[in-house]
Amino acid sequence: MNGNNQALLIGNPDSVVHAVDRRFQALGLPCVAISDASEAVDVIREGRVVTFVAIDEAIGETAAAEVLSASKTLYPEAPVLWVGADRGPERFLYPPDAVVSPTSKPNEVERAGERLLRAVFYPDNLVAAFETSLQTVLSGSFDVHAKLDDVYLRSNRNVLAFVNTLLPFAGKKVSGRLAVSSSLLYLKSVHKRIFGADVPATIDDAEDIAAEMCNQTLGTLKVFLARRGITIESGLPMMIRGQQAEIRYKATHPALVFRLEEPQGTLFFEAYFDIFNVAELSRPIDGDFIKPGLVTTL
Repeated sequence: MNGNNQALLIGNPDSVVHAVDRRFQALGLPCVAISDASEAVDVIREGRVVTFVAIDEAIGETAAAEVLSASKTLYPEAPVLWVGADRGPERFLYPPDAVVSPTSKPNEVERAGERLLRAVFYPDNLVAAFETSLQTVLSGSFDVHAKLDDVYLRSNRNVLAFVNTLLPFAGKKVSGRLAVSSSLLYLKSVHKRIFGADVPATIDDAEDIAAEMCNQTLGTLKVFLARRGITIESGLPMMIRGQQAEIRYKATHPALVFRLEEPQGTLFFEAYFDIFNVAELSRPIDGDFIKPGLVTTL
């Protein structure tokens, strides 16, 4: 993230709004804690880059509503998490993007905050496109029927498993990498489903399975991007072996991670973006994916 970005947490020192602090800091988003509503409005009006706002109505409902109004007026793209009673959007001139109860557990507030932050970098239609692509590719080509266990952001560049395949892609106004990570044992089990037990899998075979997962997933996503005027081409996959490796690169976005679970093991899909314009992907378009039996050109 840009070093000027920040999250504003407006609430008393013991407020549950601070539950997102440690998580957002880990993602590279500094958090500014403010307990006074007028000070919060001043900070917002200073013109700093605000990426996320959390407001606890315990500072006073009228004062909190003033902070909400100032935030939505000056930073309409920054999501607002409201901690307080949910009395419907009609109570606000500018409704918050999510409401959580003041009795919510810290982890519930953290999850709600991360869902809002995720949409800043990855619009819901892109996340849904990834999910559809993954399920289609894994079940159709690899006999993998994994449950999507979690979707989350991360800025840590350590690899997620022993076998890691990175597939770079680039196009006009977009570039990045798609990564697949899993254990050697799990990828060998997938190889066995495809080729049978008579063909023992090597580590090279396991990496080839991960690379083909990358290729096919990116292939279906090309349709989603092309229908928004974004054409991409992929490079050659790169393999990284070892649990202690680290991928070092500069990116303006945290990575988007999909964790899938099967009884035989865990599979991670991860999207990294160096260049990425969220606004270009926000418009919903019907027919993002190729249906079975149809042919399309990109």
